[in-house]
Amino acid sequence: MKGRNQRKISILCAAFICILSGWVQAEQMKIKVTADTAAVRTKPDIESQIVTLLDKGKILDADEKADGWYRVSVVLEDRGIEVKGYIHSSLVTEMTDTPTEPSLIEKEQTAEYKTSPKTNDIDFSGSRRSWLELKLGGRASYILAEDVNKGNEGFDQIWRDEFTHAGGEIQGEMTPFHIAYEFEGDIIFYIFPNVGIGFGSGYIYGSQKNEMLLTFSGSEETWITKPEIKTVPITASLYFLIPLGGGSYFTLDAGAGWYNVDYSWYWKGGYDGYWMELDQEAEASGVGYHAGLGFEISLAPHLGFFLEGRARYAEISGFEGTLRYEDSDGGLDIDEGKLYYWEEEVFGNKYTFVFVSESDTPSFTGLVGSIESVREAVIDLTGISLQAGLKIRF
Repeated sequence: MKGRNQRKISILCAAFICILSGWVQAEQMKIKVTADTAAVRTKPDIESQIVTLLDKGKILDADEKADGWYRVSVVLEDRGIEVKGYIHSSLVTEMTDTPTEPSLIEKEQTAEYKTSPKTNDIDFSGSRRSWLELKLGGRASYILAEDVNKGNEGFDQIWRDEFTHAGGEIQGEMTPFHIAYEFEGDIIFYIFPNVGIGFGSGYIYGSQKNEMLLTFSGSEETWITKPEIKTVPITASLYFLIPLGGGSYFTLDAGAGWYNVDYSWYWKGGYDGYWMELDQEAEASGVGYHAGLGFEISLAPHLGFFLEGRARYAEISGFEGTLRYEDSDGGLDIDEGKLYYWEEEVFGNKYTFVFVSESDTPSFTGLVGSIESVREAVIDLTGISLQAGLKIRF
């Protein structure tokens, strides 16, 4: 009887020791991430939501292991909280001296995990992007430039009417100014994995040279007109990234900029050995706004290619500059003032002019009573563009 009681006590002690050792082992179990990126999920199921992603070499404390999954505690640094989650055994290794052979269930789950990862989660933290990027791009733009074109067309039309009325002929048509080319660079700081703030600058250039052949009194002359715009914008933008998978993203951005604009206009015409030349330059600054959407794909860990469409609203006014007149007879005149837009009636026809004038009642003919719609001219950079370029990640 006594021996039987001793055996019972021994069995109970052994069971207690086994339970205690198992509990201690569970409390002290450490695992190390061996995959390049390991997902911690809310449940021990590869279809469950991802809590966070861990880099290779991360060491964790696990308090439970069942059916090929470890239950771990992780700290979400961006939120400052500690949460429980599950990580699959195929992505980690136990930090022990005697590795164990995975069970058949673990092997099946490992195979399932590797062949059937969850792809329908939008997980911004999974992009592993850098926090700093350099965006370099070039674009072709279509801009409105309404006052530029109206002034150019008005001056062209009045001289056409004069030459044809005098018996001359003009070959060639005026082409409106709409195309500009842009180059820009932005430095983007990502305050969140999918949200960044960018600051940048660039250069916008556009011109439209027109050449026409004039025939008058048996002589031929070339008529040249060339408007030109040069702009240096300084911009700030807010960027959004939406991961599409496979290292590609849908991108959105919007912002504002300060536009420093230089406008110039050159005209030269003549007949029968006589020529006249007009050259004006003016500059101003103002605010513009932009928004864009596009597509980005990673070419390498630190290099991406993007294609983007962008819209811009920027009407710049307040131009001041000079207008210079010169002719072959030695005539020379220089005006300084503001750049004005106005409409004027000449010989029964109405024409539009855009010139620098010292007076706030400018006139082409000098007959002030024939002018109307006088206002400061606007260089309208509003338009759309298509841009391509590279993003370099640091």
